[in-house]
Amino acid sequence: MSTTSESNAAPTCRICGARAAEEWFDEIACFRCATCGTVQSLVLPTVEELARHYAGFSESYTAGMGAERFAREMPKRHAAKLALVRRYCPGGRLLDVGSGEGGFLAQALEAGFDAVGCDYSVRKEYPPGVRVFPGNLDAEGGLPFEDASFNAVTSWAVIEHVRDPHAAMREVRRVLEPGGFFFCDTPLCGDASERHVAARSHWFCPPEHIHVFSYGSLSRLVWAAGLDVVHSTPSFERSAPRYVARRLRNLLVGAVLGRALRHFDPGAWSRRRQSVVTQIGDIQLLVAQKPGA
Repeated sequence: MSTTSESNAAPTCRICGARAAEEWFDEIACFRCATCGTVQSLVLPTVEELARHYAGFSESYTAGMGAERFAREMPKRHAAKLALVRRYCPGGRLLDVGSGEGGFLAQALEAGFDAVGCDYSVRKEYPPGVRVFPGNLDAEGGLPFEDASFNAVTSWAVIEHVRDPHAAMREVRRVLEPGGFFFCDTPLCGDASERHVAARSHWFCPPEHIHVFSYGSLSRLVWAAGLDVVHSTPSFERSAPRYVARRLRNLLVGAVLGRALRHFDPGAWSRRRQSVVTQIGDIQLLVAQKPGA
């Protein structure tokens, strides 16, 4: 693990409150909490800095795929996530937080949900019928909806972007009706492939990703907001073949080759952790329920 300077000593984890860092990524000023495993930006970006970073972001975002692949791939991902939602909540009012291009909302509407979206930055155009309102999951009261308004809240690849994840989860709980479900996915840190790969995960990229959660710390965050975790998985893919391919790649390149280099040349492994970025990494998924049905 990389060493820390005295000026970086004992940061406070914004998820669990512990004051100990297990690993530092000096080039991007991030640390891994020694208690809950969350990798987070050492310095919290200001609201103004994030506004500048995301200016025009929603109109051009393609998740690093390019426009053509994005248009082809995202409907398949939305369909897989909608199928998951319908297993727990077959219909009713649905709020999609961080709606992006509106594709998931379009599919939810077609499936019979009374669905609306909310986003920090609202696009000029959405698919027919899709409604997205300006809002901010990053602050209590930031969602422009009444208490207990929704049967389901979805949040796909959003929680890693917010400055205050605890406030975000309290806001999710507020707008959910008793018995309602919360669905989210987010990048994973802390599994064997990420910890041992001889490079830094591409998920660690402040100010875009401020908090990257371990499998345990995401559940901890949700429980702290008063929601019950009913399902979670450290690796979610839209099809079984893609799941197997991703797991084999991650384990081979990360846990096997990375662990070998770490054993035989720890200095080279440590230097690569600071200077080289890798696409190795999983997406975790969680389903939670608000008590009181």
